Order: sequence, then C-alpha cells, then structure tokens
Amino acid sequence: MRAAVAARPDPSFVVIGRTNAGSTSLDDAIRRLSAYERAGVDALFIVGLKRLSELSAIAEATTLPLILANISAELESVNLSAYRVRINLQGHLPIMAALQSVYETMKELRDGASPLQIKTVVSSELLKALTGAATYDEATRKYMSIN
Repeated sequence: MRAAVAARPDPSFVVIGRTNAGSTSLDDAIRRLSAYERAGVDALFIVGLKRLSELSAIAEATTLPLILANISAELESVNLSAYRVRINLQGHLPIMAALQSVYETMKELRDGASPLQIKTVVSSELLKALTGAATYDEATRKYMSIN
C-alpha cells in the first residue's frame, strides 16, 4: 500500500485498501485496515461484513471513509453513513438484472414474439442519455464535417 500511495500519478488518484472481513478474524481485519490507514490510503474497502458489531468496531478503530460490498441482510437496514460508509456496492446486481432481461427477451423472440412486441426495451431518449449521444453528435459535427 505504501508503494501504491508513493506511485500515485497525482493527488486526485485514490488508493483504496481492501480486505475480506470474513477471511480470518475481525481483529485481523482491523489490523490490516489500520495498517492500510497508516500507509496513507484514502479509503478502506471491506467485503463480507455480517454484523453491525463488526462495522461498529471497524468504524471505531479507523478514521477513513469506508466502502462496503457483499454485506448481510442485517446491515441492509442500518444507516451506513453513520459509520462513515460512503459507498455500499451492490455486487453483481446490475449485470444480473441485465442478464435476466436478455434471457427473457431472447426467450420471447424464440417463442415467436415480434421485436415490436418486446416491452422491456430502453427508450430512445434514455439510450441517448446513457450513451452520451449529444456529446458524440457534437464531436461528429465538429470533427467529421467536410469543408
């Protein structure tokens, strides 16, 4: 971690120390997170917290912003920001939802549905917003026009 902090190309480059809370013991996770903090990382990333008592102990033992992933149902109902949690990653939920939609669409098409019958298609307005179409169109006008 010290090497990563020393090698950062500019001060806005963020270095995050990561540990799996369930890989050994809570005490070991806190030792590792504290070592990352002393090394100068900007945030601490903890995977697999199960209990509020674990989050509370980590928040008490450290001072940096926290990032969580794969938390338990017990922690889903907690005001995580009260424990300096700034990001709570939702795992693979977005890609899993996308895969389910692709599966259902392909199944409907296989079963004879017309493409015009598929209702779960993104609107053209949302597609343009998500893909930055206005920026692309502006660049096309600026750089691809023939004078």
